[in-house]
Amino acid sequence: MFKLSLPALLIALSASSLHAVAKADPLESQAIALAEELGGSAKVDEKLDEIARVSVKLPSADDAVLRRLCKMPSVGAVEILDATKCTDAGFASLKELPDLQRLILGKCPLNEKDAAAIGTIRPLNVLFLGESKLTDVAFAGLKKLVNLKLLDVTDAQITDKSAPILVGMRSSKS
Repeated sequence: MFKLSLPALLIALSASSLHAVAKADPLESQAIALAEELGGSAKVDEKLDEIARVSVKLPSADDAVLRRLCKMPSVGAVEILDATKCTDAGFASLKELPDLQRLILGKCPLNEKDAAAIGTIRPLNVLFLGESKLTDVAFAGLKKLVNLKLLDVTDAQITDKSAPILVGMRSSKS
């Protein structure tokens, strides 16, 4: 007969419970499979809200890739290392991810229209727009992102004219 002490049993139950939580449901598995089909990777990320726990990472993307990805409501995070092939249409499709919490776009050629489209994604709490060349005029399109906890606009061409927008983002979190 096999015996387990109470502490060992609790550890075993905790480990199996944690494993069950990290397991992907069918919709999450479908989103993970699509990310892999698109040449990237994906995983269930426990740091994301339960409603959209899939974190997708793609080496590059274009509008067609974004449109396909945005049909997966379980996607809560998107990272594209090279977004130079994305245009207005692709960025506009991001609003179809109702629970997108984290958006990381490298080499992102954002214009006013693109920034305005991203600015409609209310649940975003992390936004990284590396090498975006974002201007003050385009940055104004992000002013409605009131849930941001982290904003990185590395290499942006914004000036102190954008300071009131940043202050507005912060003051709306009261």
